[in-house]
Amino acid sequence: MVQNYRTFLERAKKEGRKPHAVAIYMMLRDTVRELPDFIELAAEIGVDEVRLSNLTYIPHPDLRSWKTFSQFFQPEPPYVTTAVEKAREKAIQHGIKLTHR
Repeated sequence: MVQNYRTFLERAKKEGRKPHAVAIYMMLRDTVRELPDFIELAAEIGVDEVRLSNLTYIPHPDLRSWKTFSQFFQPEPPYVTTAVEKAREKAIQHGIKLTHR
């Protein structure tokens, strides 16, 4: 996926275009701590904006534990808040817009 995106950007640049690139990061309980690293990768490949999302549709009850938080208005657990704050700092450093909630 990363190589495909790089190729797409290279071709667009050759044609004189600069698409507004948006990446969506699905925050899962087991992967949310990787969010700051995702911002670094997004910066490396030229993403303009990262939008954070929580798993909202659960196709099977056994998957409920994958969610980072259960209710939209429920406060985020501290590990989520920490990951988002670190990601926001990195996004600012790289000039990437970070959209959350």
